[in-house]
Amino acid sequence: MQNHIEFFFFRILYLFVRLISFRNVQRIGSGFGAFVFSVIGLRKKLIFDNLRKAFPEKSEEEITKIAIGSFRNLFTAYFEILYLDKLTADQIRQYISFPEIEKFKAYLHSGKGLIILTGHYANWELCAFSIPVLVPEKYTIVVQKQRNPFINDFISS
Repeated sequence: MQNHIEFFFFRILYLFVRLISFRNVQRIGSGFGAFVFSVIGLRKKLIFDNLRKAFPEKSEEEITKIAIGSFRNLFTAYFEILYLDKLTADQIRQYISFPEIEKFKAYLHSGKGLIILTGHYANWELCAFSIPVLVPEKYTIVVQKQRNPFINDFISS
């Protein structure tokens, strides 16, 4: 039952996001990230502990700014993911720069095969989504299965 409820709210959010502009999606995602951090406090203690270990020279004020910024970025990316297939190729080119694209194309067409790895940095989904738009070829994408099978099927289709 939990999977059905999660999927219901996921679909509502998905439909809402698609009614507004990409810029507003980013604003709402950023605001929601600040809300989740400040009001809900999701994993707040863990985040502060890790940031203090990573940046012992930073003040509590700086640590707090980094933590809030991380949540803003994370939730902006989550909201953007719901909008990706609505972006045009020109819009994607506005957001993504690919300075080594010619080198990438040369490797891709060398006949030796190519493995592309993306990490959870900035909006990793937008980066991965943009590659076939910027360099139209056939790609095989390997992803981890989502816990909720309804959401997994939806995003995999």
